[in-house]
Amino acid sequence: MTIKKRLETLERELKKANRRNYWLLIAVLVGVSIIGLTPAKAQTDQPALKEIWANKYILVDEAGKVRATLSASRSWPGLWLYDESGKVLWSAPQ
Repeated sequence: MTIKKRLETLERELKKANRRNYWLLIAVLVGVSIIGLTPAKAQTDQPALKEIWANKYILVDEAGKVRATLSASRSWPGLWLYDESGKVLWSAPQ
């Protein structure tokens, strides 16, 4: 196969891929528009919580890594902040 024929083949495949991507983008935009136009369920269906009781709160980032802990135990209440590797950056009481 000559270089000219290989280039022509690649150009045809690129045009096909661009067409597929265009229609995929249109489909995604239509889907997002439909979801955006759907009315959200009113949040007033349930009464608002006035209190939350817990012994420990753990905050995680988008990747699921623990970034903060708030704990209230008899022996050691405190707040801990963690870096991306899980190492304690700051804690109170210190």
